[in-house]
Amino acid sequence: MPGSPTRQESGPIQILKVVAAPNPDPTSLYVLLAGPADGIRVRAYTQALVRAAEVEVPGTFETGWNQVALPHGWAPDLAQGVYFLKVDPLRGGMLGFSCPPIAVYVLR
Repeated sequence: MPGSPTRQESGPIQILKVVAAPNPDPTSLYVLLAGPADGIRVRAYTQALVRAAEVEVPGTFETGWNQVALPHGWAPDLAQGVYFLKVDPLRGGMLGFSCPPIAVYVLR
């Protein structure tokens, strides 16, 4: 339909909120998006702000709340403790805006 926005144009590439579930030992993230994304990048940082793990989850993520399943064993080298997750939206290979990092707990 002429004049109607395409999926790529239907909102900013921005994460408004992220919730890890369960916490401790998250297996999924619930991500509130301002616009659609075709991937989510998750980076885990130690309390000393050293990057300890990174994973990209491809998919079709729509505006609103989305469940992002973390791949099994996505961070096998994380020791027990507190980590900060920085979650970024991806669209067409471009990085969008993320919300502040969230704290998660890893129990081994």
